Amino acid sequence: MNTDIASIISNHYLFSALLDSERDDLIKDSTRQHFSADSILFQKGEIATRFYLILQGTVRIYFATPDGREKTIRTFSAPDSFAEAVMFMSHDAYPANAATITNCELLVIHISTFRSLLEKRPALYSSIIGHLIHHIQILNRQLEMLSVMDTKGRLLKYIDQKLPPNWQNKTTYPLPMNKKDLAEYLAMRPETLSRTLKSIEQDGTLIWGKDGVTLLNWPPKD
Repeated sequence: MNTDIASIISNHYLFSALLDSERDDLIKDSTRQHFSADSILFQKGEIATRFYLILQGTVRIYFATPDGREKTIRTFSAPDSFAEAVMFMSHDAYPANAATITNCELLVIHISTFRSLLEKRPALYSSIIGHLIHHIQILNRQLEMLSVMDTKGRLLKYIDQKLPPNWQNKTTYPLPMNKKDLAEYLAMRPETLSRTLKSIEQDGTLIWGKDGVTLLNWPPKD
């Protein structure tokens, strides 16, 4: 067993309750793959045969609008998994699109393989369903943020969610999305995001640079 993957799997909600032999079998039947930035992983409506564990990099889930624009729903970074919820849906099709934001290394896991483990170990369902409910709560909070907060509040809330618990001022922290994707995620026009960010920078709260966001006087004042 690859020790790096084994360590990640052992601490992941989907796999933590598996026996060592079951993890070995799962890894043997999975594929470790590298993807360059902006690679399409799957598209809405495509028959779902696999889900993913991120070993390195960042992925976005998005919808394509009829006029060709893309709306980012959520981003995932290592060691997150994504697309596992399709295993519990009434149809075997991806409900959205997925693409890499950065260069990524992913563990591609066959849905049929994991379903067979669940059939043998029904007790695994409880921890998995609990985590899926947590995902739903995150989406509900995102919807609330978009509906009740102004543009500045949305941007500050997003940054706050991406900072580590032990953040410090005078320190730069990377963010998983560029300005274009972030504007879509926060339901803003790119020019609105730029104006909002400029206002926050003028307040002396932070600086947005190519390496991420540098905190100057965080948290922001009301």
